[in-house]
Amino acid sequence: FIASFVFPKVIKKNGFKGILKFRILLHFFLPLLAVLISNIGSLYGYLSIFFFIGFALSARIVSEDAALIELSNESNRVIYSALAGTLNLAIIIFPLILGTLISIIGYSTIFIISALLTLIAFPILKSINCPIDVIKNK
Repeated sequence: FIASFVFPKVIKKNGFKGILKFRILLHFFLPLLAVLISNIGSLYGYLSIFFFIGFALSARIVSEDAALIELSNESNRVIYSALAGTLNLAIIIFPLILGTLISIIGYSTIFIISALLTLIAFPILKSINCPIDVIKNK
């Protein structure tokens, strides 16, 4: 609900890359916040994490579809959509793999590693040339 008011302002000012940057930051900080709150044991802390997870999910929905449309041309759009749909299978497989790793290594280590791996997305995002962002910068 709140994201529907925040994201249009972010898109208007920073384009879809603004949403993608916001999403990367959320995916970096949320696992670290979860590890911190697990040590404190605060119910309100856990509630705040779920609140921000809602933002992250909204950012995913807004940014993925928009980026797919902006980065592909009309002749490739169907192929890109099919590839994006196929990659959604990772949503099914990844929890099984991570659940196994968490049982072996522990959740704190996995959460910290996943937060750090998320930072790899920044240089990739910087290299993406999104047409709407090019128009905004002129």
